[in-house]
Amino acid sequence: MLQRAAHLEAGIKELIGEVGKPDSQAFLAKLYNHSLINSLYQGKYGGTGKDKATLPSYIPASNFALAVLDLRNTGVNLPANVKGAVDTFVHLAGTDPTKLQQYVEDWYNSAMDRVSGWYKRHCQRILLALGLATTVLINVDCIQIGQRLFTDSSLREAVADMAKSQVKQNAPAAEPDAGTQLTTNLKSLDGMGLPLGWPEANGWEWSSLGMHLLGWLLTAFAVSLGAPFWFDMLNKIVSIRSAGKAPEEKQKSPR
Repeated sequence: MLQRAAHLEAGIKELIGEVGKPDSQAFLAKLYNHSLINSLYQGKYGGTGKDKATLPSYIPASNFALAVLDLRNTGVNLPANVKGAVDTFVHLAGTDPTKLQQYVEDWYNSAMDRVSGWYKRHCQRILLALGLATTVLINVDCIQIGQRLFTDSSLREAVADMAKSQVKQNAPAAEPDAGTQLTTNLKSLDGMGLPLGWPEANGWEWSSLGMHLLGWLLTAFAVSLGAPFWFDMLNKIVSIRSAGKAPEEKQKSPR
């Protein structure tokens, strides 16, 4: 949440423009301390000690627009970016205050789209780093796993059956103990014979380290896509597979 709040603040600073200049800093403080925005968080922007702010991770567009227009109407000096934008919106809206507010909201929302992109990329980098660390720790090499599944039909069927049972449970809600769930799933997969975990020292082939590194990176990238993506993909694959019998199950058509 702290990172989300920091990205939101950075986005608003970019929207205001001229970051670091006294006028922009003063306007930013007045904006955050306006009652329509200050009510969304504790403390005071720029405060210290007990007054130190815990900035909000989300500010509704209507709150932002009304706060900006109120500051303008009370004679607060607007930074050049804000003044130029608001003057344009006033010209377009004419005497319609509802249109004026909508223009400011749309301006704010377009900036927040960029903030969401920043935050998403930031989260993906964290997920990629955590996924890579976990992948190496557990030794989950998707290339090695793929090779084993390709050559072992019994294992392939067992994993497919497990996937079907997971789909029947529908999209999983947040687990009360994610660590226990992960351990259970890994034990189930390991019990099937999938190549998970680190082998004995004499069973490790250092000559294939490069291929293992590629497998770990691919696994980490897959993890960074998130559970909803893979659950949706699993649903589609199981649906396609369930549409008809596997080739080896089909009976020969009568001549």
